[in-house]
Amino acid sequence: MAEIDTKSTEVHRITVMVVDHDQLGAEQAGAAIEAAHYPNDCVSPKVVSTETRSVDWHDDHPLNGRSTCRAALSALFGDAPETTRVAEIRLVAKALYLKLLATAGKLARHEPTDTLEADLARAHAELEKLGVL
Repeated sequence: MAEIDTKSTEVHRITVMVVDHDQLGAEQAGAAIEAAHYPNDCVSPKVVSTETRSVDWHDDHPLNGRSTCRAALSALFGDAPETTRVAEIRLVAKALYLKLLATAGKLARHEPTDTLEADLARAHAELEKLGVL
């Protein structure tokens, strides 16, 4: 059996929002993305899935703003993307880590830590809300 020549290649999943002013529809918009010609075939997109929602569009629509687009997109499709959830979990984890560092410093200096149990209970509740615990 002949060996297969392989090389390490990255695969990127990139979420693209398409505002369909021309009413192409999701399938045609996806086909246009796939049919675009890129130099040397360096980009070869494949549309894996599509979802569609209707909006009343205007120039000030939150989907049309750099600072509001992600939140508006998440709200429009009903739940936060996994990347947003991961970011929330990282924030909670970082807060817990910083609190533990501060507590360790207090313990090292023999300062009282009366609020430690309350802080841990709040952190536990936040992690439960995020579905981590």
